[in-house]
Amino acid sequence: MVRKMGEGAPPISETEQEPANGQHLHTDVSIGPAGPEDAAQVMALLRRRMAWMDEKGLQHWNCSAYLEEFPLSYFQSLARAGELFAAWDKSGMVGAMALRRTDDQWPDGDSGRALYLHHLATEVSRKGLGRQMIAWAEAYAAAQGRECLRLDSKKGNEPLRRYYDALGFRPVGECINEDYAGVLREKSLHPAAK
Repeated sequence: MVRKMGEGAPPISETEQEPANGQHLHTDVSIGPAGPEDAAQVMALLRRRMAWMDEKGLQHWNCSAYLEEFPLSYFQSLARAGELFAAWDKSGMVGAMALRRTDDQWPDGDSGRALYLHHLATEVSRKGLGRQMIAWAEAYAAAQGRECLRLDSKKGNEPLRRYYDALGFRPVGECINEDYAGVLREKSLHPAAK
């Protein structure tokens, strides 16, 4: 099933492009809001991604009670709030993410300045789709009048740190939530003119 993009969503190119960073753009993918009925697919995608992390020896969501902390009802609630998004191709869902309006891990997480990116996951076979979804999230946040896009990443996860650094997310603080120690990262959506 192919979905239509949501209101305020940036357009997706209809021709295949090769960005300057050499990453492939998936032009057969549409990104937009997910509904409560899509939450089970999001959970299945997260499980597949966590199995891949186990195979690769990576320590992230797979090393915690992630799916117990964020059960099906949580993702259904995000969808009802208009904060759950997914990427689809002709075969079905190939990526998912949440764009929260508030985040209590941030000292000013309810100021309206930012959208907060969480739960980003893509099918392993869709190399570069994570970057594409983040770029979409940036454009969506800007269209919503937000100044920045924020996220957190596990402290000490060097591959993830390099990934977010390369995408322009700068570290601006730390957060601790029970057994999770994270780095708060922010990317300005309106960089100062040079």
